[in-house]
Amino acid sequence: MGQLNIVLKAGGSRASWWKEHLFNLLPEAKLYLTGEEMNRDDIDCAVVWKPEPGWLKTFKNLKCIVSIGAGIDHVLCDPGLPVHLPIIRTTSSDLKVRMREYVTLHVLRLHRRLQEVTAAQMFREWR
Repeated sequence: MGQLNIVLKAGGSRASWWKEHLFNLLPEAKLYLTGEEMNRDDIDCAVVWKPEPGWLKTFKNLKCIVSIGAGIDHVLCDPGLPVHLPIIRTTSSDLKVRMREYVTLHVLRLHRRLQEVTAAQMFREWR
């Protein structure tokens, strides 16, 4: 088997972090960010977060899709998704903890009316 070629589509500033992280895990692989020059026919794997509809089908020799998030709905919503490809999702005990924290955070934000408090602070209104 030859070198593994991976294209990475991640959001903004996180893209470089993901590329470095993947390189540390797979130093033998060739990693490309979406804007970098690459031969699309050589790409084996796409590691993605919210790829544009039709983007994945531009890699004719793609062997798998890896979702950076725990869910894969952002991949499945693509009407041009190559249906024969396996989709791998990210999961870990750490992710479960962070999701619980995220939900708790937003429940508390609503319960404590944080949006109203922040607006009051901005206008120096202490009711």
